[in-house]
Amino acid sequence: GSQLLITEETRARLVDPARFGIRRMERVAVVNRRRPVMIHEVYDDDPEPLRAAKSAAQPVFDEAFALFDAGDVARARAAFERCRDLLPDDPVAPLHLAHCDALEDDDRSAPVASLLQK
Repeated sequence: GSQLLITEETRARLVDPARFGIRRMERVAVVNRRRPVMIHEVYDDDPEPLRAAKSAAQPVFDEAFALFDAGDVARARAAFERCRDLLPDDPVAPLHLAHCDALEDDDRSAPVASLLQK
């Protein structure tokens, strides 16, 4: 699992976030919050080969998340599949592929529907 998770709010407060290996992970429901909270992984302490792989895959993840956030689930799914191919042992892409599956099945009662809220 991840060693350090931070919220979007914390990431935004960093003076120079580019100094760190940070990637978006997930929107999560938090007690006493109306909207899901975005969390990010700080992966600076990962072994160098994994840090390099996460960094190299970041543009594909950014594309996948942008498509997902825009509601283009089919294209987001294809992008997350590319992410899974780039990082086969990483849990983030399979998690979001499951979210895409739930939305494609139009299961709006599922908790994943709230992940589209910003």
